[in-house]
Amino acid sequence: MAELDTQLTQTIVECLKYAATGDLPPNTKGGSFVHDPNLAGVDTVKAQVRLRFRNTSGVRMSCVRNLQVSKKKGGPGITMKTLEGVLGVDDEAADPQARAAISTRCAELDVEMASLLGVSRAIIEDVLFCHQEESSWPLAEPAVLKKRFDDIFEVTRYTKALESIRALRKQRAQDARVDEADLRALQQDKERAESVQDKIRVLERALAQKVQDRDELDEALQSKTRANEALYSDAMRFRETLSYAESLEERLALYTEHRDTLKERMTVIDANDTELQRMMDEAPALLASQRERLAHVQSRRDQATTERDTCTEQHETLLREHARLEAAAQAFQHILDEGAATLRDLSADVPMHPSAAQLEAAALSLDSALRTQLREHDARREREVQQASHEEAQREQTVGNLSKKHNDLHARHEQMRTTQDRLRTRITGCEADLAREPPVTEAGALEAAQRRRDALSQQEPDVSELSAVVARLTALQAERDTLTQALATAHEAAEQRAQRAQWTQARDEKQRLHEKKEAQWRAECSAWLGTVPVDIAVARSEAEAAHTAAQARLTSAEEAWQRAAAMYEAQLQRVQEKEAALARLDAAIPPLLGEFASSDEGLRTADEEIQVLRESLGLLEHAAALFGRIRDHGHSRHVCLACNRALSQEDMPAFDAHVAASLQRSQPERIADLQCDLDAWIQQQADVRSAQALEKQRMDVQADFECAQARVNELEQEQKRAQRARDEAHVAALEGQRRSEAVRTLQEEAQRIADLALDVTSIEQRLRALPAADAVDVSPARMESLVQEIQSCQARHSELLAAQTAHRDACVAAEREIHALEMRVAAQRQHAVSRESAQQRLLEYKADATDVSSQLAALATELMELTGPLREAEEALQAFRQERRAADARDGDMRHTLSQRLAMASGVLARVRSAARERDDEALERCTTRLTLAAEALHEARAQSEQADKDVYLLESDMRDTQARSASLADNKRYREVLRDREAVERELRALDLDAAQARHTQASAAYEAARRAEQELSGSAAHVRGEIQGIEAELARRRAELRDEFKDVSERYVAQLVHMKVATMANRDLDTYCGALQQAILQYHSIKMEEVNQTLDYLWKKTYQGTDIDTILVRSDTEGRVSSNGLRSYQYRVCMVKDGVELDMRGRCSAGQKVLACILIRLALADSFGAQCGFLALDEPTTNLDRENVEALAASLVECVPGD
Repeated sequence: MAELDTQLTQTIVECLKYAATGDLPPNTKGGSFVHDPNLAGVDTVKAQVRLRFRNTSGVRMSCVRNLQVSKKKGGPGITMKTLEGVLGVDDEAADPQARAAISTRCAELDVEMASLLGVSRAIIEDVLFCHQEESSWPLAEPAVLKKRFDDIFEVTRYTKALESIRALRKQRAQDARVDEADLRALQQDKERAESVQDKIRVLERALAQKVQDRDELDEALQSKTRANEALYSDAMRFRETLSYAESLEERLALYTEHRDTLKERMTVIDANDTELQRMMDEAPALLASQRERLAHVQSRRDQATTERDTCTEQHETLLREHARLEAAAQAFQHILDEGAATLRDLSADVPMHPSAAQLEAAALSLDSALRTQLREHDARREREVQQASHEEAQREQTVGNLSKKHNDLHARHEQMRTTQDRLRTRITGCEADLAREPPVTEAGALEAAQRRRDALSQQEPDVSELSAVVARLTALQAERDTLTQALATAHEAAEQRAQRAQWTQARDEKQRLHEKKEAQWRAECSAWLGTVPVDIAVARSEAEAAHTAAQARLTSAEEAWQRAAAMYEAQLQRVQEKEAALARLDAAIPPLLGEFASSDEGLRTADEEIQVLRESLGLLEHAAALFGRIRDHGHSRHVCLACNRALSQEDMPAFDAHVAASLQRSQPERIADLQCDLDAWIQQQADVRSAQALEKQRMDVQADFECAQARVNELEQEQKRAQRARDEAHVAALEGQRRSEAVRTLQEEAQRIADLALDVTSIEQRLRALPAADAVDVSPARMESLVQEIQSCQARHSELLAAQTAHRDACVAAEREIHALEMRVAAQRQHAVSRESAQQRLLEYKADATDVSSQLAALATELMELTGPLREAEEALQAFRQERRAADARDGDMRHTLSQRLAMASGVLARVRSAARERDDEALERCTTRLTLAAEALHEARAQSEQADKDVYLLESDMRDTQARSASLADNKRYREVLRDREAVERELRALDLDAAQARHTQASAAYEAARRAEQELSGSAAHVRGEIQGIEAELARRRAELRDEFKDVSERYVAQLVHMKVATMANRDLDTYCGALQQAILQYHSIKMEEVNQTLDYLWKKTYQGTDIDTILVRSDTEGRVSSNGLRSYQYRVCMVKDGVELDMRGRCSAGQKVLACILIRLALADSFGAQCGFLALDEPTTNLDRENVEALAASLVECVPGD
């Protein structure tokens, strides 16, 4: 490789590293690793790196990585992206059925490459394929060196593994304490569940016996109930008969009321049913014929109205057209007068009242003269502008030449001034540099620092005392752990004794509480029940049965009272409603009648007045509008619109008087008054009709009110009797409820007393199950002495570590001081050389500054001479431009005046021609004739429309009479049907025998009461048994719910928790063992590998290095005082050179060749130790900075290493 081109060597190493790790070389993120598309003349360049190697199993593999570099769209620059990479088998001896290749689409190619090569990623990057720019990392800063070695030893991964194991162990220890508490709780729940199961079995046996008793009572009760139902049916037949009779009476009253109502509002027709039906059948046909006639007459009225509206619209249109034509004639004459005045103002010869032809000729003559003057003015102005522009261009050229010459001189002057300032700055800088140059004064300080460093190197601290202190501290900590375990056992025994005492106290307290509550319960039983029952459940069932019977009686009485109260309230409300309705009707009828004594009189008067008013309005509706149009037409046209006679000025007063008299007879105020009167009478007619209906309604309401008042008195007495029965039943029910609640409370208290007895038994069982606690004798004094001794050993250990650290820090500080002094001495020597060159430059800068000053003075003189002529030329140009702008303004004003006069003349001509085209005298005469004809047609159409309105009104009146006749016929028919229904109800009511039904009802009621009492006794017994069953079922459900909700699967959970706790304890011990073994293995692995690397490095250095100043080199790892929280040591690495048994840090003390050689040999040693399964190493320019002897020795060493490794 040394004979190849340098760039080619770097590229090969970069490709190897990229193929193995996927990392690009330094400073190539923008795409410089691939050929530039701009140099190739294309938009895209694709690159491929292919590496063929053998994996750890000896199979030949091939890795292909692809890249692409493209130009950016719309701008400079390039972009690079990675294409799909492929890793495949390239070996003929491989299994053909196995998978041949994978790509970056389905796998991490970088991870697979490291696995196939048999080395970690850190070895590949820092050892096997290290770039030239990063090859000196073994002699880099301590932080960089530590990071590289930590990556090689994979410290982060092992540290995370240990932290994970310790965190898991800590979490599992907490979980173990929680599991132990859960196990104790489950054991207690298991014991309680067994006690509950025993109680459930006892309750199930009692429940089976009670269910059998209940079934026997239910059968007897059902047979008795069927017999009672038959007796009740016999007793209830009288009530059904009575109810039917009441319903017949209500129907009879309803038919009577309906009959009276119909008779009052109709006139009875004296005809048989056949004749009445015939008249009803004929009424629809008559009404239909009247509707057809009405539709025909309404159609004629609509046609007449449409024709009238059409004639009115045509007449009004002709009136507007006639007015428009007259206005156009007047406007034409006005335009001629205005045009003549305008032309005279423009100096044209026009008469006072010219015709259209005269005015047009004068306008044309004036327009021609003005246009000629405008053309002459424009030609003269154009000549003047060309002459002024030529003169202005000459003046601008003169000013431009002078200004250009002045600017050139000024630029040269500024350039010379800038040069002068730059020379002054350089002179000042050189003088300052010369003043700051320090003398060489650090040589003596450097020798003193080296002597101090040598003295510190000979004062190595003794580590034997530190080892003894560590051993003593370990023994003391082990003894302390043993005593701590013994103390824990003693504390556990003390807790057991305290628990036994606590449970004993709880048992005694519950025993006393049980005896006290039992005595209180017996006293309460004597006070509430009079005796202490043998079975409290039986007593509760009896009390509940009695309470149920009393409650049933109360419910029956309550329902009877509620029915009576509801009927009374409903009837009372009905009476109040009827009374309120009477009051409303009495208040509403007089305002509707007004001044009339009766409704019949009011209706007759209203009909007559409405007929008269409608006839008057029909005659006067259209007269006012007609006379108004006749007056307006006579004044505007001097022609009568009615008779088409011409009117002179002498006829106008008589014409106005005649029209005014006609208007007085048909004025709108009179029509409005008549319409208001008509509306008032129509409203009065409607009010009288409403009053007539209200009078009939009042008579019906008065009859209902009297019947309802009698019924209210009867219902009030029934309500009082029902209320007394309800109060008696309520007292009995309260007594039964009080006794039932007392028995239930006693039963609950008895259950709580039984639970206390069970709790006492359970605590005694737990006391017997507690193991005996053994006494443990642990001396607290010994524990305190151990703690004090451990603290003293730890303090001594800290002092020794601090001393060792202080010594090492002092050595490091001395090394740093020497290095700093060496750098300052070298810098001072370099400054002495640069001082001479600065003095030479200072002399040259001063000579240049003198020449520049003389040139600046000459340029300033020329600028002063040129400033005067330039200012005079600019002032002359500015004066010429002002004079030209004034002339342009004068010419513009003159042309604007001529243009305005020409526009006025053209406007007059256009208006005259437009008005002449719009004028039409013949159209005015034709419009007048058509207006006369339209007035005659309008008069005829109005007469036809009024006649049609009268016909429609007469037909509508006939139809209303026909409809009233039909309603009267229907009421007569309904009246006869009501009479027939009423007679049928009377016959049914007379047929009922109420006395016989009453006798049968009395006999059945007496038999039913005795059977009912027997049924109630059976029902009370059955209710008692059911109450006992409900109590047992409730207790059984409570116990089962308690077993299901609180103790579900408690035995299985207890066994599972016990197994889980035992397995977790064994797993925790295994974790402790594994954590300690892993930590020890990591430490041993590090020490073995470092020893192996140093042995290889010592062999390679002695075989390769040809100098005599360094015997060997080593990689040291310092661990004192650097133990992390996870128990692992944190190492600090450094490369040392050894001479006669003395070690010094190699960084900063070796030459460039020694540095290169040491880095190469360290990489070889690391590759030999960590890359045994990877048989290659790339050296990028290994002979850089090496002399010939070391190059040959390195080559010989490589020749010996390659065949063996």
